[in-house]
Order: sequence, then C-alpha cells, then structure tokens
Amino acid sequence: MVAGIGIGTGIQTLTLTVAKFGGTSVGTAEAIIRSTKIVLNNPQIKVVIVSATSGTTNALAELFDLLVNFQTNPKNPQSKILKLIQEIKEKHLKIIESIGIKETNAIKIIEEFEQKYSQTLPSIQTLTPTLTLKDRDFLLSFGERISAAIFTSTLQKLTKEQEHVQVQKQEKKVKHLSATKIVRTDENFGEANPDMLAIQELTKENLLPLLELNTTESTTVIVTEGFIASTSSGEITTLGRGGSDYSSALIIRGLYQHDPRFNLLEIWTDVDGISTTDPKLVKDARNIRELHLNEAAELAFFGAKVLHPLTLIPLADVDINVYVGNSFKEQNQKGTFIRKNIDPTPLVRALALRNSQTIITLSRVKKPTNYGFLAHVFSILTKYKISVDNVTTSEISTSFTFYDNPNITSDLIEELSKYANVKVEGNLSLVSLIGHKIVKIPDILSSVFKVMEGYHIRAVFMGASKNNISFLIAEEHGVEVINKLHASFLV
Repeated sequence: MVAGIGIGTGIQTLTLTVAKFGGTSVGTAEAIIRSTKIVLNNPQIKVVIVSATSGTTNALAELFDLLVNFQTNPKNPQSKILKLIQEIKEKHLKIIESIGIKETNAIKIIEEFEQKYSQTLPSIQTLTPTLTLKDRDFLLSFGERISAAIFTSTLQKLTKEQEHVQVQKQEKKVKHLSATKIVRTDENFGEANPDMLAIQELTKENLLPLLELNTTESTTVIVTEGFIASTSSGEITTLGRGGSDYSSALIIRGLYQHDPRFNLLEIWTDVDGISTTDPKLVKDARNIRELHLNEAAELAFFGAKVLHPLTLIPLADVDINVYVGNSFKEQNQKGTFIRKNIDPTPLVRALALRNSQTIITLSRVKKPTNYGFLAHVFSILTKYKISVDNVTTSEISTSFTFYDNPNITSDLIEELSKYANVKVEGNLSLVSLIGHKIVKIPDILSSVFKVMEGYHIRAVFMGASKNNISFLIAEEHGVEVINKLHASFLV
C-alpha cells in the first residue's frame, strides 16, 4: 500500500508528504484517476503538485511560436493557430468528460484560454511591442492551471466515493491554491530564479493555514501547480522546462522550515524510479533502490531525465527524503529512495551518458604567470551566457566542456582569441560514473581504463566531486562504452 512509503522512511507518524505528479501521470483520464487514488490511499500526503498533461506544454510552446510569426507576418494563415487551440481545448474537455466531472474550474480556465488566443486573434497583429517571454510564460501557465483544476475536481469527486479508498478514514477536504501564491521569483521570464525567503514567508501566510495541521486528524489536501510562479508584482513566471520537480522541492522546503514533519517528497512518473543507466541504451539497466542525495544530484545534472537537475538543490541542507515512483504501478512499488544517510561504502552506483558535448581548449599566448587570465575568460563566457560543465587546467592551457550550446559563436571565439589560441572540438559524449565517494575506490581509474582500452579518451574530469568521474569520448562510441562499463561495474 502506498501509505507504507512514509512509514518505510523510519520516521513513521512524524512524516508529512508532498506528492508531485508528472505529465504522463496526469496525461489521460485513467492516469489522473490512478494518481488521485495514490493521494486518497495515503493520509500522509498533504500537498499535491501537478504538471501539465503530457504533451500540452510542447503544444503551448508551439502555439506561442505561431502567434509570434502571425504577429510579425500578416500573411501567415490563422487556420493552424485556431486548429492547435481547438486541439488543446478538446483534449482537456475529453479528459473531463471521461472522468465524469460535472463541475470544475477547469472549464472556466479553458474558456479563458480560448477567448484570449482565439477570439482576439485578429487584434494580435496590432500589439506593440511584439510578444515577449513574459507573454510566453503566461501562455504556458494554462497547461498547469488546467491540469491542477482537473486534478482537484477529480480528487473531490473520488473522495466522496469511498469504494475507491482502500483504507477507511474521514473524507478528505480538497482545496486548490494557485502556485503564484506560494512560489515567488525574479523577473527572468522563461527561466525565473526563485526567492527562497519569500517562498518560506508565502508558505507560512497562504499554504499552512489552509492545511489546518493544528486540528485533530486534519484531512485537508491542497492541490497546486508545478512549473509556474509569480513575481512580487504578480506577473506569472515559469521555472524553465521540466520545472515542476523544482517547484515541488521549493514548496516542501518552505513547508519544512515551519513544520519539520514535512520530510518526504514523492515524485510520481511513468518509470520505476531511477535506473543504473538509461534503459533505452542498456537492456540490463536495473532499478536503484537507494541513492545518496549527492549521487542523485550528479545523475540529474549529467543526464538522468527522471529528475530536473535543480530539484535537489533546495534540499541539500535539510532533512528531507525523496521517493521516485511509478504512478502506473502503485500497488507494487520498485521506486528509488533518495536520502542523505545511506551505506557509506564507496561504490559505482550508476552511469550517465550526455551527448552533444563541445570542448574548447585555450592555449595561452602570454606567460603562464599572467594574472587575470581565467577572470577574462569567464567574463567573456558570462557575456555570451555560456554555462560550463567541466573545467581542466594546466600551466599553459585550459579546457572547458559545454552541452549543446547555441551561443558558441564565431564572435565568442574571436573574443577568446584575444587572450589565447582557441581550439573547438565537437561531436563528443560525456560519460560519467557516479557513486557515493567513488573517487575513494582503490584503482578505480585503472579499472575504467582497462574497460576503455582501444577508445580515445579526450579528457578526464575527477576530483571536484567525490561522487563522480567523467570523461569525454567520441559521440559515435558513447552507447557502446556505456554498455561495456555497465557490464563491468553494475551487472
């Protein structure tokens, strides 16, 4: 039974849970009903965070691009825009009808969406200035807003039908609270930065009172949106693609600061937790039952798609556990627990493959003792909004790796060339071995090099993290290498 997840952490009755459901877990009427049953069957779940239904954010992003093109080019036909609006509308109306919800705020939100982008379409070409990232965030927010309204109404409906509930208990009180009243960010529209202090204050002011945790056996559940937030002036922002995981971490962190019983975050998706590597690449990949928080953070950053890379950052200095499970198999859990306290024995626990890597090597033309070299280089990288994955340096040269960055332009290379000779190499893959204190495994590098015999290793990155060893190889060999390493270290 799902309620056993909280008990399984060893904290038992002291555990209150925030549960986040991803796009596939709310993608159809059947998926939504299945996910709401998880909430109904677990009295520890007090806050639910939902993504947009699967595929909806992509559709809304496509709609925004069509609107921009239509605004700038009056000859572009309206038909494709109207068709996409209708498809998004019908998709959600079909879900509502299939669930059998008679009254839901989702209908009003769908009507607002249609009216804003369909009925006013002719006037959009007269807008000045052109549509911005702020407009895009507002448009994308409809995905989560509709999904959260549907989930709220479904939970309200099913909580009254006790045959759906496996555990006899009081009827839940289900309420919706907009994420814009909880998650505060700056005005960096498209990928806004959260204000944790403001989130803690908003959690205390707006969320905690609704939960009624001071009452005896409170059964209140709050449903809210992932991904979306707001500025101090009330403008809707988003946390970047895949940001619902990040939202859930920010919200439980805010709750924990006021009530430490909130110490379990459940992330429900369509896979059995986190695997030793991508099962699409390695057929023998298996589920990992337990990960250290630092290991999971490394995996998320280096390509594991189950978690958003920023998810675990808000949890780094608090005692909150994370569970990643499959909402389609809630009766037979094989998910992954992410904890700070696990078996301390160093070992290789997982592998990650990240393609589309570029390495830039700078060979200094001035004497190696020249001060300020790296300061100049990083100021240029900052100017071009380049995020560096790995760095290796010596007396005369420095190399940086980047992931699929369109900002690596001729202008960037020209500016870097003022300080060094520049060499750019692409079509590379970053292979990462991840495990708790992996760098302390005796002879780990010799074991890796033995498996890698015959392959050219372009660069090795080790030491900055105790939990990760990475190296660059030709992209064409990436999948083959991952399979060999997995067979050697993880089977």
